[in-house]
Amino acid sequence: MRAPTLYRRLFWPILAPSLLIGVAGGAAVPVQVLAAMQLGASASLAAAIVAILGGIGLATTVHAGRLIDRVGDKHAMLLATTVIGSFTLVTVAALAWGGRGALALFMAASFGRAPAMNVWSLARQAYTADHVEAHEVGRAMTALGGTMRVGNLIGPLVGGVLLLWLPLWSVYVLSVACAVLTVAILYSPTGAVAEGSSTSSGNGIEGSLAGSGDSPAEPVEATPMVGVRWSAVILAGVAITTLAAARVAQPVIVQL
Repeated sequence: MRAPTLYRRLFWPILAPSLLIGVAGGAAVPVQVLAAMQLGASASLAAAIVAILGGIGLATTVHAGRLIDRVGDKHAMLLATTVIGSFTLVTVAALAWGGRGALALFMAASFGRAPAMNVWSLARQAYTADHVEAHEVGRAMTALGGTMRVGNLIGPLVGGVLLLWLPLWSVYVLSVACAVLTVAILYSPTGAVAEGSSTSSGNGIEGSLAGSGDSPAEPVEATPMVGVRWSAVILAGVAITTLAAARVAQPVIVQL
């Protein structure tokens, strides 16, 4: 399958929802610390809220995978998007109210969104992998990651424009609107991946083998296992962990 055809098949069911969720998340991240401080949190507490969100995301990864296995990829995406939108509405209410207990309400809503974002992230990758041929998985995953990054770029820009005239909670209203549009796309007829090509990596491979000739395929010798260079693995792990920590801390440090 040519790349333009692949992208057309995946645009509405996968790429467009990912772009919208990217916009929703990208708009909220730059104002998260500011919103907490507006509700009375200290700078250290506001930074701790972001750190706790990361911990919740890490702790719920396995449970997110189990939920996806139980309800299916697309249903998990729909459920996660609905939860994200609902908790974001609670965030809007907390910021608009601003009274006693608004900070606690804001924190509860933020912590509730973290597992849902985990479910969305894992489900969209699984859904993409299940609906493309084996040799197209890398290209599809790259497009998927690209749409999220484009959304993360557009979100803060649109949020910044909103803040020129509107209060801080307007950025979260933008996130809710993106979540509503995402659900609408996923529930619409265009939100279904068009059939017509192999929807599982195994079918395409088996079909090519079955049509290659009458004689059975020759057995393939197993590739011998290669020893693991643990020193290289540890070095790469430390480097990646440091880079990930810097990427997560960057927006928080800029806000503070």
